[in-house]
Amino acid sequence: MQDTPLALDKATILILILIIVTEIIKQPRVQTKLTRPGPKPSCPDEELITIALYQELVGDPREDHFYRPQLPVLKSNFPKIPERSRYNRRKRGLAWIILLIRMVILDMLGIDQSKTALIDSAPVSVTGYERDKSTNWSEVAAYGRCAAKALKFYGCRLTTPVSDSGIILDFVLTAANHYDNQVVPEFIGQYVYRTILEKIIGDKAYNDQWLQADLPQEQAIVLKAPKKDNQIVQDGDPFVSSKAEATERLTVELVNSQLQEQLHLSKHYAKSPHGLFTRISAKVTAHTIGILINISLGRNPLALSGLAY
Repeated sequence: MQDTPLALDKATILILILIIVTEIIKQPRVQTKLTRPGPKPSCPDEELITIALYQELVGDPREDHFYRPQLPVLKSNFPKIPERSRYNRRKRGLAWIILLIRMVILDMLGIDQSKTALIDSAPVSVTGYERDKSTNWSEVAAYGRCAAKALKFYGCRLTTPVSDSGIILDFVLTAANHYDNQVVPEFIGQYVYRTILEKIIGDKAYNDQWLQADLPQEQAIVLKAPKKDNQIVQDGDPFVSSKAEATERLTVELVNSQLQEQLHLSKHYAKSPHGLFTRISAKVTAHTIGILINISLGRNPLALSGLAY
């Protein structure tokens, strides 16, 4: 495995994504979800999904900015690529298929063997803090604060449990006024691999006495978090106590940094909740497929920046 992997050109990345997506879409469990009335579109679903994932992986958050410079490369590979507004509408219609593709990739990556999950959240603004709030967002967004960034924002929180190798195991989008630890029981209840999962490591936001006492009894899972400054430690309390566990948390922080800096999580330009869900689904799936490409090429799994040139 290379310590400093060479960057791959964008055309190569585009073709690799297309190969992976095409093979997954051939699977019966995906094909049954793609059946719909009417003639088949001139640009096949696998090509449009490939373009959507490629757009996120190379870090072009705005579709108009993405289309102009990339159109020659895209048309040389996909002659029937639709015009931008049609591309946007079809991408939103394929959001659940994009997530289904991610689930297949997770199976390929063997996440059912993950015994430890590292959990964290990231702010996702939907409008400016002082601007009028559209009714489009009133049911899903709220005012919140990100202590790590000293940021007040109006929007949502994206919570991601990550494997110790950096694979995003799952994600949930909540209103910004939810506490980080509120989503943990829902996550655990949905994990298809929960019989393997033994430990979750979070930051101080996940330090919750009731939750940390309940999870071992109900789910046989230990939730560990750093001790709060004014907290009295008792024997047996599930705190992050070792240097190794503290170092493990750096992985989820790296993944969140990649979502923010390379995949532009906060620059989604979505104008509706469904549009936001589509963009985040594409970003998380692009992150996952990037890891698969790196592993297939013998590269560092999290060397995603080398796929963006």
